[in-house]
Amino acid sequence: GQTVNVSTLSALTSALASSSATIINVSGTISGSATLNVMSNKTINGVNGATLNGIGLSVYTNSNVIIKNLRIQNSPVDGIIVTRSSHHVWIDHCWISGAADELIDVSKSANYVTISWSKFTSSHYGILIGGGSTNTAYRGLFNVTLHHNYFYDISERVPFASYGKVHFFNNYVLQENPAYRQPQVHAVIESNIRVENNYFKGISNRPIRSLVSEIGGGGQVLDLNNAYSSCSTNYIDTAPSTWAPSYEYMSALTPAADVPTAVLNGAGPK
Repeated sequence: GQTVNVSTLSALTSALASSSATIINVSGTISGSATLNVMSNKTINGVNGATLNGIGLSVYTNSNVIIKNLRIQNSPVDGIIVTRSSHHVWIDHCWISGAADELIDVSKSANYVTISWSKFTSSHYGILIGGGSTNTAYRGLFNVTLHHNYFYDISERVPFASYGKVHFFNNYVLQENPAYRQPQVHAVIESNIRVENNYFKGISNRPIRSLVSEIGGGGQVLDLNNAYSSCSTNYIDTAPSTWAPSYEYMSALTPAADVPTAVLNGAGPK
C-alpha cells in the first residue's frame, strides 16, 4: 500500500477514511474534539512523539489495523474503540490517558485484538472487553491478548471482561495516587482470563476478581506465577480457568520479578 505523512486533523481524517491499504505516519500534535473512523488495512504510526489531543480512534466493522507509537490523550469518549465485528487489530507502543470513558473499548463482536507494550495512565476506566453484555451471541468472540503494558493509577477495568478469552501476561500494574480507586483484573459472564507472570504493586482492593454472585455467575480466571507487592489477596470464588492460548508465547515470557524493569524500559511510544 501507499505511505502518507500527516500533521493536521483534516489530513489524518482523510487518510484514515481511504479505502486503500495505507501506512499513515503522524507527526506533531494534532488537536480537536472528535472520534475518527479507521478503515481496514491501515497502519497508523506516530513519529517522534506524535500526539492526538482530544481525538480518539474508532475501528468500526473493519480489520487489519495497526496503531503504534502514538500518544492519545483527552479523547471525548474512548481513547480507542474496536467494535461491530472488527477483527485483527494490534495496538502497540502507545500511551493513552485521560479519556472521558474507556482508554480502550473492545465490544460488540470484536475479535483478535492484541494490546502490547503500551502505557495507560491516570484514568478512572482502563480497558473494557465485551461491554458487560449478557448477549450469548458473543460466545467465542473477544479473543484479546494484553502483554508488557504499564497500568498506572487506573481506577478499575484492568481489564474488565465478559465472554472473551483474554491472555493477560507480563503487565505491570501500579497504584500510587489515592484519588483513583483500585484497579482489578475482573472476570464476569463466561469470560476466561489467564493472568500470568504479571507484577501488581500497591493494590489494596483485590488485584484479581471473579465471583459467582456477579453478572452471569462470574467468569473464570487463572492466577499463574504473578508477583504481588503491598497488595491485598485476590477475590476469587469461581472455578479456575483451564483455557490456554494456542499460540506460542513462552519464548517471549518475562519472569514476573523482572516485569517492572522490562515494562518501564520498553512500554510507550518509540
